[in-house]
Amino acid sequence: MKFTSSLRRNIFWIKDFLAGSTVRTDYVDIKHSLSLSSFKQLQKKNEPLLHNLLSMATESTEFYKSYGDFKSLQDFPVINKLIIREHFEEITIPQKRARDQFSVFTSGSTGTPFSIYQTKRKKIRNTADTLYFANSTGYTLGDKLFYIRKWTHFYRKNWLISKLQNIVPIDIDDLNDTYISNLIEKLKKDKSPKSWLGYPSS
Repeated sequence: MKFTSSLRRNIFWIKDFLAGSTVRTDYVDIKHSLSLSSFKQLQKKNEPLLHNLLSMATESTEFYKSYGDFKSLQDFPVINKLIIREHFEEITIPQKRARDQFSVFTSGSTGTPFSIYQTKRKKIRNTADTLYFANSTGYTLGDKLFYIRKWTHFYRKNWLISKLQNIVPIDIDDLNDTYISNLIEKLKKDKSPKSWLGYPSS
């Protein structure tokens, strides 16, 4: 079977439909949020979600417990990767370390390698975010995607998954003159629609 862009796209959305249309629901929500006429409207829409999140943080973690009488987001401290790493156990919600949670990693491209937990719900939202903003730049789900990054073992996909998703991984460590010349020749012969994702420095 030849996996065309449209076939890949249809398979993705059918799979999402069978899973309850979770990605599509978030996609529509993101589209609606960004179509609001003012930031004030967006704040009003997100206010109950933000309040629930802050309440969960103060009720479920040691790090935020002292902020239980908060009035707004401004009552919370600004934190960074270093603070999260130093207080990882106090920040993490213990009961959330369940089967729907998994570790995600950054490669340390900014000089600070980092890992943290994400829930299945967060992963779905990330997928919808990526699809929405990629589509706004001209990318169509299923088209060939040249993905330039540092492909550590945390991120590397097996050959079959890359083929099914139509992703061509390009490791920044491979970007020498010979590799780039060969890549350009391949691009000249490939007439299919394609997009690029990666670090601007690459």
